[in-house]
Amino acid sequence: MFTAGPVYWNLEPLSHFPYDETPTAYLSDRNDVPIKSGRVKLTVGPNRAVFMVDTGHLRDHSTYFRNLSDPMPNQDFPADYSELFRNLIKWLYMGAARDFLPLYGELFMVKLCGLARRLGVDDLVEDIMNNLDTDI
Repeated sequence: MFTAGPVYWNLEPLSHFPYDETPTAYLSDRNDVPIKSGRVKLTVGPNRAVFMVDTGHLRDHSTYFRNLSDPMPNQDFPADYSELFRNLIKWLYMGAARDFLPLYGELFMVKLCGLARRLGVDDLVEDIMNNLDTDI
């Protein structure tokens, strides 16, 4: 069995920023403005996928992260699926579930809705429900 340590996801690198040597990519917000606030490490699932995410985006959209101390401590979510987190984070930066959620099917969307609800990302819950309503 192959075990090589943490899996690092590179989320949407921007071509106009140099890629640094860390296992993360530079990201922009919904208005394509570079993110310059602090980042937090989220370790997710049994495969230990690591996401470096802008703390500002997490606090802006999630009551769970908004209630954490400052500076935000790294978070570990060992029981969750990394693919769900990847799509939740993608939504934080892109802001529209209709562009990527229908590709995964209704069961995935329901699971993502559960994760979003647990983390207090109410806008994503609403976005998913709107997409589910249009598919029924």
